Amino acid sequence: MARADESSHVGRWWLPSAPERRVSGAVYSDSGPVELRLDEPLREYPMSARGWEGPEFRSVRLPAIFGQTRDGRKVTLLNVRGENLVGPFERSQEEYLATALILDAHTPEDKFTHAIAEFDWLDAWLDPPSITGEKSAGVLPVHVGRTEHATLVIESDAVTLASKVVGTSGGGSVHLDRFSVLEVEFCQPVGIESLVDARIRPFQDLLTVALGRPVQLTWLGLRPATAESGTQFCEARFNGTAVSFGRQGSGNRSAVAIQSYSAPTLFWARDAGTLLPQIIQKWYELRAREREAVTLAVGPYYAPFIYQEHKLASSMQAVEALHTKSRFGSDAHRDLDRPDHTKRVERIVAILRTAGNDEVPRDEIDWVERILKNRNDRPFRQRVEDVIRSTGAVGDCILKASPDFAAIAVFFRNGVSHGGARNKPSGDSVDRFWYGELIQWVVRSRLLMDAGVPGVSERAASRTGLQFAVEQVAKIDDPRKASPTRP
Repeated sequence: MARADESSHVGRWWLPSAPERRVSGAVYSDSGPVELRLDEPLREYPMSARGWEGPEFRSVRLPAIFGQTRDGRKVTLLNVRGENLVGPFERSQEEYLATALILDAHTPEDKFTHAIAEFDWLDAWLDPPSITGEKSAGVLPVHVGRTEHATLVIESDAVTLASKVVGTSGGGSVHLDRFSVLEVEFCQPVGIESLVDARIRPFQDLLTVALGRPVQLTWLGLRPATAESGTQFCEARFNGTAVSFGRQGSGNRSAVAIQSYSAPTLFWARDAGTLLPQIIQKWYELRAREREAVTLAVGPYYAPFIYQEHKLASSMQAVEALHTKSRFGSDAHRDLDRPDHTKRVERIVAILRTAGNDEVPRDEIDWVERILKNRNDRPFRQRVEDVIRSTGAVGDCILKASPDFAAIAVFFRNGVSHGGARNKPSGDSVDRFWYGELIQWVVRSRLLMDAGVPGVSERAASRTGLQFAVEQVAKIDDPRKASPTRP
């Protein structure tokens, strides 16, 4: 049976190398992996001279499968794999999984030269001018031209943010829709997984961090490397997180929701003005350099169903990943300077050696010395506080309300990350929620500051969401008082 809430294409399917053998089946692409289900084998499996000894599984890897739907649309499945039972059956069905589905084209290779992507919140974030002017003398002017908001080059790939208008008109009606897109022209043909990972996902992450809410990829168009110049984009679908494909221009959200005083938005395109291309350029560089921190920061938005304990742990890991030498200096992870740490170890070892305690053998003292020499780590709570303070007004606001915020946050984090040593996670779940909320504000602010977004810290400190979370944290009693150990 077909999966519920999915997009399916029923038609005939064949191998590019054997177009004479075409079999019926359907491909499903929305609610899970791209899956092809065939009513009979895609290829004939000849019986050996000894005949069939019994059914057997055969693993198949194919670069592409071609198809044509009942309404005549061309379909390509790329990077196909399957394991099917082969044997002396009167009727045998097959199933395959594919990396991607390409509509309206037959392309034998996973190579593309151009991409165009839509996101549900992109048009609202760019907030382009209205497509209609002021009505005068019964005439309503309409602007249907293309608007480019930013153009830049990333590793020889041309990247453009643009707004367009599409619609229909007849004798008695006109319908127009504005939509905004991310366009990429690649310096050389690239596969779909690589182009999504290198150019589409990073921008989606930027929108997620800027808006503080999940962002969906709603439409992806690709131009195959084998297509002639000027060919229309082919619709592409693939299995991925934060993807909700629909028809082109159908996924726009209202700008009011992200411009509200209560919205968690930290950065609109208009805030940057002429700096927008430089900010996007810096973001791509930042995301490539600190992918782990960005991935941990946006993870809770891509998986909103996760438990609060996991959300807090992910956000704390993002803070840990942000504490780098490039931000806090070459000694960022040391508790003391090397000479001072050496002296500290020497003092401790000297006391042990001169104590005259025969119960501590010399080889054990040597072991203690070796261990201590390599344990000059800066405590995690201090690293967390370093990152919090680096956010300026955001850090000041948090630490003023809760001077021990970093230590308590680490205490909560230890309870959910190392829960095996306890019967239950540290602290109350509501308390952990508010600490996790503020950690996310810190991480988002720090990332956007690194990307060169102006006024991020001050804007974050003025948002009602952060202020309310700070008020809640200020009311929380120190949960460490009930614990025998303190971080």
